[in-house]
Amino acid sequence: MISRYFFAILTTLALCGQQANSQPNLPTSIMVRELETPAGVGSAEPNLVRGRDGYVYLSWIQKNPDTSHTLFFSRFDSAGWIPAKPVSSGRDWFVNWADFPALAVGESGSMLASWLKKSGEDTYAYDVMLSHSRDGGRTWGGPFSPHNDKTETEHGFVSLLALPEREFAAIWLDGREMVKPDGPMTLRAARIDADGKLRDEKLIDPKVCDCCQTSMARFSDGSLVVAYRDRHDNEVRDIAILRYAKGDWTKPVPLHTDNWRIVGCPVNGPSLDTYDHTVGAAWFTMEAGDSARVYAAFSSNRGEEFGAPMRVDMGSALGRADLCMLDHKRACVVWLQTVGKDTKIFMRVVTDSGTMSNPMSVGQTSADRESGFPRIAFDGEHVIVVWTDPAAGPKLRAAQLVLE
Repeated sequence: MISRYFFAILTTLALCGQQANSQPNLPTSIMVRELETPAGVGSAEPNLVRGRDGYVYLSWIQKNPDTSHTLFFSRFDSAGWIPAKPVSSGRDWFVNWADFPALAVGESGSMLASWLKKSGEDTYAYDVMLSHSRDGGRTWGGPFSPHNDKTETEHGFVSLLALPEREFAAIWLDGREMVKPDGPMTLRAARIDADGKLRDEKLIDPKVCDCCQTSMARFSDGSLVVAYRDRHDNEVRDIAILRYAKGDWTKPVPLHTDNWRIVGCPVNGPSLDTYDHTVGAAWFTMEAGDSARVYAAFSSNRGEEFGAPMRVDMGSALGRADLCMLDHKRACVVWLQTVGKDTKIFMRVVTDSGTMSNPMSVGQTSADRESGFPRIAFDGEHVIVVWTDPAAGPKLRAAQLVLE
């Protein structure tokens, strides 16, 4: 249920460099309300998704007393979170702070969930596992993998998306080529049909960054846009965009030329969301070796081109950004920021015209890996933010943002 206590009350927002009343598409106030979650002590790796039914769904991993793990989900409605429901449990899972499970909610009770399972003795030998539900998550089918390479290598950083006709799309980082000397991490995609059967597994980028999150969003006609951290031979690892339309994938193009050259993975992937033909994107970079930054940008033509990026952080950013579209001109961005000795989750509303609200803290966490990645979603009325609080056990925290 919703807490009766506000931890921020109607904070008046000013535009960066402009008066708020000159930009009616920005909120003049935001109320931040703490939400109780159905997750207990030992919960971590949260994710949020807006289902095709319009509700926001939360998924997370719960560590059990016997050292096994369980993947749970819950739905948020006007009364708060429904009681948690399990998807799957196991003792042989690969549980990692940055590689959190994905959930997609489609039509007529169809759902698809992912987690990771160890495939060998090596630390980073694990497979992506999927499970399909036809009845709104009351029962789940037997787990299966979207890849059939059988290599004991890394497979993870999954994004799932509901498609028309109760089908789903999946993308993931696939390390099957890493069995070769200097073999690269790859990006692959597949379709899961209404019966939960795997279709059309395909390589869509032969060389990508090893362990940054992927992101995928769709348009009303079923076409897709994907963002991920690419990797070039000179070790430039900027964010790339792929699109799927008319039955085929485009070639990857840079979202923006940050020219961040780094010999190693920053473990800091991008976020995408869509509204009509508009795409909003948020990502972390250290532009040409400069200070750490969190950017946001918009595309008005389905991701073919993006406008100039807007810097949303205030310096000392840790990244781990997420974004949700509010309408075809506005998005809400969250990220981690160091302030003195504290690490806080900040948010901003940004617009496609380049204006943005002042940054606002919505919660406190830690810079450690155990704090994971804050996640954000919009249910059509309120913005919901969820994150991991390591100091509480760990345990999930959540807030509801009311924009006025």
